[in-house]
Amino acid sequence: MRKYYASVGEWYEATKAAGFSVPVQMCHGLSRTMTVLNLSFPHVWDILERRKVFCLVDKTFFFDMAWLNLSAEEIIKLTNQRRKYES
Repeated sequence: MRKYYASVGEWYEATKAAGFSVPVQMCHGLSRTMTVLNLSFPHVWDILERRKVFCLVDKTFFFDMAWLNLSAEEIIKLTNQRRKYES
């Protein structure tokens, strides 16, 4: 379930095949963040995981819907602030 997939679709198929429940919001959030930040799936997975935007309970992923309500500018600002603290 980790981040070794090239795309959201590839991850989704592998995750569903492994018996996990993946809501459409999870896929939408991953795709939108990839587009906004122009980053690959593994990089976006890391960002969202560190920011605790999603969690896994039993075999079901839960995605923080507040993330989907952020504008592109807010997402960029939040991820840039995070990078400053990691330096």
